[in-house]
Amino acid sequence: SLIVLPVLNLKRDILKKSELNLFKIYWKKTFKNKNYSYLKNPLNFLRKKCANKNHFLFKISNKLETQIIKSILQSMSKNKVIIIGGTGFVGFHLAKFLLKKNFEVVSLSRKGPKKIRFLKKVKYIKTDIIYKKKLLKCLHKHLNSNFVINCGGEVEHRKIKKTILSHHKGAINIANIFLNKNLKKFIQIGSSLEYGSLKSPQKEFFNCKPESNYSKAKYLATKNLFSLYRKHNLPLVVIRPYQLYGPAQDTNRFIPFIIKACLQDKNFPCSDGKQYRDFLFIDDFVNFIFKIIEKD
Repeated sequence: SLIVLPVLNLKRDILKKSELNLFKIYWKKTFKNKNYSYLKNPLNFLRKKCANKNHFLFKISNKLETQIIKSILQSMSKNKVIIIGGTGFVGFHLAKFLLKKNFEVVSLSRKGPKKIRFLKKVKYIKTDIIYKKKLLKCLHKHLNSNFVINCGGEVEHRKIKKTILSHHKGAINIANIFLNKNLKKFIQIGSSLEYGSLKSPQKEFFNCKPESNYSKAKYLATKNLFSLYRKHNLPLVVIRPYQLYGPAQDTNRFIPFIIKACLQDKNFPCSDGKQYRDFLFIDDFVNFIFKIIEKD
């Protein structure tokens, strides 16, 4: 929907509700009839419909008018996001949330989505992020994207080579493709395992000591992405979530595994239960990512 109020951050009553409604109606008609001429100056339409000649619309300067028009046009265009790993657990929930926020969503992954994670309005692309040329070929129509969220990579961590290549080289390939483009943010989903066995609470500025192949690959990706941030102004944000859980998660994950066993009245293997873990619900994580997307 068109919201003109954030345009200037001046008064809440710059445009009355009735005037906004008129503008929305006209906007729908012009797009239906493929008449885009009003886009040159949408405020002229409002002026014609405004009976009060002392209205704010008739008193603004040319400079201010240009700002208003620019912001109106920006509010009419959809933000475009590419989600690497959009068919996975985190990617699916991100895509579902961003569709509701009127984003154009492109998912890029090696495989298509499972039935439970299929979203009708998502554009699905299948490729492997390890291979830069193939990746560029798949993304060449989407280089105008506003946001890239990388939550892709090999999930079977026993496959050592694929794990390292996908989580490290894959992340660097994607970032290099979007260097010097109009990208607003490159959001890298790292891992709390990058900290290794460091004592809790863990801080972002700690010297990481990753231990597994997966965490080492994630940490290498973080280091190299920060190098691109420093040298080429890559608009980077790195997030290191702890253990995520929620609907549509694979049943080989800890919490779904326990729930399924309990529902089926089956025994399940467990430790002595003395270790500590942080769990984060997927909706809370997605809301947090959206706050990052919104923030300048």
